[in-house]
Amino acid sequence: MPQDAFHIRRSAAELDALLKGGKINRVSQADKDEVTFIIYTGKTTVKLVLSTNASNARVCLSLTEKEPAPVAPNFCMLLRKYLTGAVLERAERVGEERIVKLTFSGKNDFFETEKKELFAEIMGKYSNLILVGDGAVLGSVKSYPFDETNKRPLIVGMRYELPPAQEKISLRKEALRGYLAGYAGGGLGAYLFRGVAGLANTTAGEMAYRFFGEGEPDRLNRGQAEAFADFILAFSEEFKPCVLVRDEKPIDFFLSPYRSLSGEYRFFPTL
Repeated sequence: MPQDAFHIRRSAAELDALLKGGKINRVSQADKDEVTFIIYTGKTTVKLVLSTNASNARVCLSLTEKEPAPVAPNFCMLLRKYLTGAVLERAERVGEERIVKLTFSGKNDFFETEKKELFAEIMGKYSNLILVGDGAVLGSVKSYPFDETNKRPLIVGMRYELPPAQEKISLRKEALRGYLAGYAGGGLGAYLFRGVAGLANTTAGEMAYRFFGEGEPDRLNRGQAEAFADFILAFSEEFKPCVLVRDEKPIDFFLSPYRSLSGEYRFFPTL
């Protein structure tokens, strides 16, 4: 799945609809990259996987569970301490970031309700899982020290802050129109990917292909820039979850078929 704003938003919305009100029965950690929650939704028990693997970071459901590590890692023990028995109140994407936030409520030793937030930052090699309480970091899969080279230390007790903003424009109409008006050739998909936050490379290429086909222009006039900006913002309105298959092997899955990619598409009811 392209890890972009459109796919992550849809995925988080589906998880929220299915898991809201679910109780965390068990937490396990198979390796340094992957945590699994066993959640009882009131109707069924599901496995929620949160992975920080650099090439396959994700938050998704799974039918299977990896064998837990013989000795539970420290972060797993931390999650068990705070989240076993807690209720998942909400799953949501954070703003325009590639971050899924899971909000939990539970009881402390004084029978008072406490909220905890687990941030799944889905950012390639920088992916991370960070548990936060009252705005402060309680722990993370990956920790970063405070030094001159690190603009965002992750240390227990420090206030949680979102990752530094990319030097890219946001997915907003006026910003997009202005940026597109400055296109001067070289591949529109690549131009989008370089300068617009929240877009995966494959998604940027698909947007250009769907709108212009093989006749992509070298420049965009004002009318084209405005129309293409509107198209980009409405991109996820076509919702036909599917898996791209080549030679009977699954390659990737998408919100809807990517016309710029060759292969067979097989459709499913949910992302």
